[in-house]
Amino acid sequence: MIRAADTDLFGNPTAVGIKVKLDRDIDRAKPCCDSIAVIYPGKAQHAGEFRCAGCGSHRGWCSHATRNFIFSTVWRWGAPDAPVTVRQSQEKTMAFEQKNFSGSVFVNDRKTEDRHPDRTGCALIDGVEYWVSGWLHKTKKGQPYLSLSFKQKNADIARPKKSRTDDLDDQIPFS
Repeated sequence: MIRAADTDLFGNPTAVGIKVKLDRDIDRAKPCCDSIAVIYPGKAQHAGEFRCAGCGSHRGWCSHATRNFIFSTVWRWGAPDAPVTVRQSQEKTMAFEQKNFSGSVFVNDRKTEDRHPDRTGCALIDGVEYWVSGWLHKTKKGQPYLSLSFKQKNADIARPKKSRTDDLDDQIPFS
């Protein structure tokens, strides 16, 4: 049976206020406090927002599927004694398999500034996945061409961040 606290002002079911344990790749890469979060009301298309139970910082968005699962669990068995573990959904398989040394680019429908790429996509080169960005240009004779840039998909994770103290450790002696 749903209690009044389990619904919003309009009587719709809600999972707001329930504690969850976040067990996603991003939470392991960039942990916050003890990975326990509280579900807050969502914004726009999100069903909820995960906020750290310790410091209140934003930890991600709760999908409608996750919210519905948590709510249906609470509906059947009551509020859990321990936080519900939220894991990332399995990576969705594409309709096609990207072959080695090939790529695809599409019109960038999210372009809001001139400096943003006109085309975006991905490529698989020598077994390594890359993001592809493309800009439409014209030669001096007016012939169109596509300028491309590649960025390794997992480059942000693989490259350790440099601290500012490393910049200060130079070998220039003072006189």
